[in-house]
Amino acid sequence: MDHLRLYISGAHSTGKTTIIQDLCPHLPGVRVEKETARRIIETHGWQRTDFHPERYPQVFEQLNTEILLANIKIEKDNFLEKRDFLCDRCLDPMAYTEMYLGPEALDRIKHTKGLQQMIERLQSSVIFLIEPQPECISDDEVRLVSTLEELHTYTTYLKRLYDSLVIPYVTVDILDRRDRVSFILQCLQTKAPMKIKIKNLKQ
Repeated sequence: MDHLRLYISGAHSTGKTTIIQDLCPHLPGVRVEKETARRIIETHGWQRTDFHPERYPQVFEQLNTEILLANIKIEKDNFLEKRDFLCDRCLDPMAYTEMYLGPEALDRIKHTKGLQQMIERLQSSVIFLIEPQPECISDDEVRLVSTLEELHTYTTYLKRLYDSLVIPYVTVDILDRRDRVSFILQCLQTKAPMKIKIKNLKQ
C-alpha cells in the first residue's frame, strides 16, 4: 500500500463521524472524505419517509446505489491523486441493500461501475468497523431510526459482506472516545507503518 486508505465503516448511529473528528488532529495531511448519504438525500429533497425500504424499495435501492457510486468516485479520485485519505463509510450501502431488499438487490448493486476495482484496492486498505453501542443511538431527523437489534443485525450483514469479498477489517467495540482513538491509532502504527506520521499518540 503506497498511500493510506483508511475507512470508518459501520451502521448509522455508531459514532463514526465523532471518531473521524477525534482522529483528525492525530493524522496531519490526511484528507477527510465526509459521509455522502446526507448530501445525496438533501440533493433529492427526500424526507426519510420517502426512502423507507418497505414502502419505497425502489427509492431505497436508488439511494444506496447513488451512495455506492459516490464512494467509488471518492476512492478512485484519491487513488489516482496518490493521496492519504480517511473516509466516512465504505461498502456500507451494499450491506443495507442486502439486509432490507434481499440478495437479488445485492446482486444488482454488485454490478455498479467501478466497484470491482475498488474492491481490489480495499483488500489492501485499512477498515475499522464500529460496533453499535446503545449510548450512541440518536435521531438526526434525516436518516431512518433503527433499534439496537437492527443495528447489530446490519453489522452482521456488513461483516459477512467484507468476509465474502476477502476484505480485512478491524472491529472496534470500545465506547470511550479517548480509548477508541488510541486503539485505532495503535492499529494504524501496526498496519500502515511509515505511510503516515501519527501525531501525539500518547495524548
